[in-house]
Formats: sequence, C-alpha cells, structure tokens
Amino acid sequence: MRTPTLSPRVDAAGRDTERALRLIRKIEQRYGLLPATATGNADGKSDAEASMPPPAAAQLSDEQMLVNEALVAKIFQCERAETALRQSQQSLHDLLIRQLQLKEEERKRVSQEIHDALGQNLLALRLDVSSLAQLAGDSHPQLRSWVGSALDNIDGAIVTVRTLIAALRPFEIELGLEAAIEHELAQFRRTSGIASHLGMDQRARDLHLGDEQILAIYRALQECLSNILRHSRATRVDVILRALPGTLTMVVSDNGVGIQRGSRSKPDGYGLRAMRERLASLGGKVSVKSVRSHGTSVSVSLPLLLPEAAADPARSDKMTT
Repeated sequence: MRTPTLSPRVDAAGRDTERALRLIRKIEQRYGLLPATATGNADGKSDAEASMPPPAAAQLSDEQMLVNEALVAKIFQCERAETALRQSQQSLHDLLIRQLQLKEEERKRVSQEIHDALGQNLLALRLDVSSLAQLAGDSHPQLRSWVGSALDNIDGAIVTVRTLIAALRPFEIELGLEAAIEHELAQFRRTSGIASHLGMDQRARDLHLGDEQILAIYRALQECLSNILRHSRATRVDVILRALPGTLTMVVSDNGVGIQRGSRSKPDGYGLRAMRERLASLGGKVSVKSVRSHGTSVSVSLPLLLPEAAADPARSDKMTT
C-alpha cells in the first residue's frame, strides 16, 4: 500500500499539514500499512519514502483524500484540545493563587481587627476592674472575691484572643523566618508532645526575605506539622533550613509510619497541592519522600538571590540550633 500524500497547503488555522502528514506516516508504519521490509537508500530515506512521488505529481483517490483530510483534522483537533487544557490548568493555578492571597489578606485584616478592637477593649476592661479591686480593699471581702474572679475571666479571654491572633497570623512573621518557625515549633511541642528540632545554617539566618517568601515557608511548615500530628504517629520532627547560592531549602522529616495508602496527607492531597501552588507562584518546588514505617520527608525549595553568599563563597554554612 502506497502512503497517501497531501499536497502542501495551509489549513484554516494557518498551519501547514506537513507535520500532520509525518504523523500519519508513523501511524501507518506502526499498524503495518507500509511494507515491513522497507530499507534505507543512499539518500538516507526508506524505500517507501523514496518511492513516493512528489506531492505535486501524487495521484490520490477521493477515498484516500477523505481519509487524509479526516486524520489531519483529528490531529489539529487534538492539538486545540491540548492547548485549551493547558490554558484551563493555568487558569485554575492563577485562581488558586489568588484565593490563597485573598485568604492571607483576610487573615491579616481580621487579626488586626481583633488586636485593635477586642484586644484593646479587654485590656481597658481589666484596668477598670483592677481599679475596682483596689477601691474595694479589705473592707469588702465579698466584692473583692467577685472582682478577683472577674479578673481571672478577663485574663482567660485575653489569652484566647492572643491565641486566635497567633493562629490567624502570628506576629513573629514580622520578626523574620527564624522567629516564625521557632514560634510554630514551640506551639507544636505544646499541643502534640512531639519533640521537634530546628537547624539553620548561618546563611539562612542572615537572609532578608520578603513577606511572601516568609509566609510561603511558614505555611508549608504548618501544613507539614498538621499532617504529622494527624497521621504520622511520630515521636520526633526535624526541620532543617539551608541557604545555597540562589536557593533556600527547608526539609521537614519525621520518624513516623509514613504516608499510608488512602491517607488524606498523600502527595496529591489538597493541603500539599495548595502548598505546591503557593510555592510555584514564587518559583519554588515541593517534593515528598515516604517509606512505610520509616517516616516522611517533605523538601521545600525557594529560589533566592543571595549577594552575601555569592560575594563570599567561603562563608560558614555550619548548622546551628
């Protein structure tokens, strides 16, 4: 069977059919529509290709032309579908990043409102009640006891407000990456009882990161610790940060049971997917390694410009705690 040949022309989208024709020939070869004994000639072409008449002289039947037209149309249809899928994926990526940005902005706004309104009002109320206790003195023991109970309740409300603010957006973020991570690990130790350890090299300590970069690393750590607490049954967590020329890496590893089949913390789970999208918006990456009964390790990398490290490659990278 001779391979049908299309005359050089351009389709409605402005693309020539030469590439589509090559694909058609590959399909024909794969499914045995060309002679299986085709061999090469002196020009480097197969006998089947060499024996084909030039496009202008090709004599095609109406049936062959219809088959070629259908194949070319199908190839370009698949191309258009692939392009639309890529555009859709990019739109979903942009939408998720925007959603995460709006979420962080709302967290910041709400935490500021709680601090400025509720927090300040509670402090003012405590001062007023404290003054009442001093006025009551020892001459009104029952009133003094009542005031003491009120102060305890107010103190409890203040602690709750501070906890809410820290959960929404801890003020340590404003103090830098190390302070934010130390704060989160301290909270994790108190709530879980799991031992945790932070190691940072000196280059990482000396970095001056932007708010978005600090927030991306911090939220990634939060997601990792949340998964460890819910699923790992670990007794120890290690967080290691290193700054190499151009890259900041954070590795969060535990000694737990690893990621189990069907677990919500699996590598394609929503939390890890959101983490990947957030870091991807800054050019970063996330990788997960898990060995059953030997724990899980999540590696986060973020591209940086480190003029200090570039200027002094011999600068110490000794890990400190």
